[in-house]
Amino acid sequence: MWLLTLAFIGFVAAGGLLTGWQISERAEGEMVSAGAQPSSDGVRHVQVLGTTISIHEKPPADWSPALSRRDPTVFTAGTGKTPYFYTQAPTATSVQLRAETNYHDLSRSRTVKVEVTGLSPNTQYFYRVGDSNEFHRFRTMPEGGRFVPFQFTVIGDTQSAYDTEGFVNLTKDRFEMGPFAAENDAANADFNDVTEAMRRRTRPDLIMHVGDIIEDARYSVQWSREQFLHLKYLLTLAPVYPVMGNHEYHDPRFHRFYELPIPVEQRVTDPERAYYSFDWGPVHFICLDINAHWYTIYDIDQVPTTTTVSRDFDGQDHRYPIEQVVGDFTVTGEALELLKGHIRDDQIASLRALQGPKMDRQALQAKLRDLNFEAAEDRKIRTATIEAAHRNMDTGRVELLIEGGDLRSRQAAWMRADLEANRDKPFIFVFTHHPVFMNGKARPPFTPILEEFAVSAVFSGHAHVYHHEHRNAVHYFVTGGGGDVSWSRGEPAVTKRADGDEGPFVMHRFGQQYMIVDVEADRAVIVGVDLDNEVFEETVIVPRGQ
Repeated sequence: MWLLTLAFIGFVAAGGLLTGWQISERAEGEMVSAGAQPSSDGVRHVQVLGTTISIHEKPPADWSPALSRRDPTVFTAGTGKTPYFYTQAPTATSVQLRAETNYHDLSRSRTVKVEVTGLSPNTQYFYRVGDSNEFHRFRTMPEGGRFVPFQFTVIGDTQSAYDTEGFVNLTKDRFEMGPFAAENDAANADFNDVTEAMRRRTRPDLIMHVGDIIEDARYSVQWSREQFLHLKYLLTLAPVYPVMGNHEYHDPRFHRFYELPIPVEQRVTDPERAYYSFDWGPVHFICLDINAHWYTIYDIDQVPTTTTVSRDFDGQDHRYPIEQVVGDFTVTGEALELLKGHIRDDQIASLRALQGPKMDRQALQAKLRDLNFEAAEDRKIRTATIEAAHRNMDTGRVELLIEGGDLRSRQAAWMRADLEANRDKPFIFVFTHHPVFMNGKARPPFTPILEEFAVSAVFSGHAHVYHHEHRNAVHYFVTGGGGDVSWSRGEPAVTKRADGDEGPFVMHRFGQQYMIVDVEADRAVIVGVDLDNEVFEETVIVPRGQ
């Protein structure tokens, strides 16, 4: 029996969502199940959001592994208003089709999940949304621990060029999406260059993203513009398994848009968790979150003062310990300098009487009332005097440091236990954002553990380059060239290990690139590929213990 399970997260459509199917009334956000039988040609049809998703067991007649046809729309599928769906969470017998109801304006969007079950293991399927030109492919996992050859790609740092204008990172929502009609025309779309190259050459079974997916994950407009527009064809090429990068800032939308393979009970006790592992057949994958800290943006009137769920300026809930974001206020000389031009000089002079001691919000506001400051002036003074990394007095926004706490030690203990439980795996691939070994420098406590267990390879990003080192049987790759801008700094484009050099360094390369890994029973072939889809390095590794 082929089953379709649909989850609508915070979304209720007018009328019936599953036209012609008998479904019971359920509360918003609960699971709804219905049966579906294939038609005579083997095609299954899923009715959702007023359109049909057709799932084919065989490739369409006009489909080929070459560059498939592109839909003339970007955020929607075909001529209708239905959003495009991308795959997540494949298993041997199921896959999740996921969408946002409004990619163009995520502040008005809801998440839709369609769980398609009853599939065959290690089988490729093709799906089409509505009358879209595009057929997207996915492959189910092999059953149990059975090995079958497969391919995955690795990409990192796909965010757009850095924006350093204005108040550093506090005003990036000043970028607005253009009119929907114009933005939704594929002819106007600025698709990510490396994703375009990947789409022309590869048909991976899964994609590993080593972090910094977008420039700043704390803004809905950046998710719209960079992930759901620039990276549309990364999302629809194969299921993406992401690593938390520093530009993700532990934003809750990271978990909203990606179905990480984390046990449900652990999600409940640790909603911020972004490290996990999974198997593809007998091959083991580990994704780590080694960000030591991150910054969350608050409106100065929204900075928490009591222990509760923390809600940032954009309305996103955070569940790390609230004590980390309760701000102290101190009137300093620096704060008085920041206030110039925002309040009168005589008012700044009156604040000098408050210099020195730390105060909580209530105490500071009582003193400001005694000095006859009005509410708007109070707001600017609190913005200037809170302990923050950056602040904007005009908007009243502050960027507060969130410490990772025991994340590293807790994660290292988890990783050791995970590796211990998977000693028999022929290949173990590890993914991090910050490099754990680069230029001869190791990152404790992770590097020693990875080498102790002789993992097959580690893939990282953060540095917008390609870099390869080999030490103690472990290959370390940095593949941070997935964006449209990469570092060069006037140095040689390519540097390779000198003859006779016995050190760990293998290769360093500037420029945009991604990686392809073909896993066979007796070897894994790892290649670095440039924007022209030319291979510039090939590394062959054998199963662990051989």
